[in-house]
Amino acid sequence: VFSSVLVDSRSEHQTQNEDNNKGPSTNTSTNHRIKRFKFFNRQISICLQNENGPCPLLALANVLILRGAIKIHPDRSEISSDLLIELIAGHLLETNPPLAEDDAYSKNQQKTLADIIDVLPTLQFGLDVNVQF
Repeated sequence: VFSSVLVDSRSEHQTQNEDNNKGPSTNTSTNHRIKRFKFFNRQISICLQNENGPCPLLALANVLILRGAIKIHPDRSEISSDLLIELIAGHLLETNPPLAEDDAYSKNQQKTLADIIDVLPTLQFGLDVNVQF
């Protein structure tokens, strides 16, 4: 759960793509540099922002990296947003196996996971929060 509202930081080119009903471009993957350091006596590789502005995708990836849930190969000097999305989606699917006991629950779980995975590519541009009561 995000405790603050992040402002959308899309570039002009990405906004034009959305205006053409194409949504944010997911074909143009952004590369992020990787920083290595020791964290609780473990060598960790975290992802760095390449531009100012919010990037919930990097925040999510770095939290999962620090928890040891996903790993970036130590030989990498940078990583693409597409690969980060694959790592996070893979983690979601591995940690939420389908439950066959309750069909309705299983369908709801699959729908929720699909919705989350569909949103992941948009997280590299910011997070739109539309609060409605």
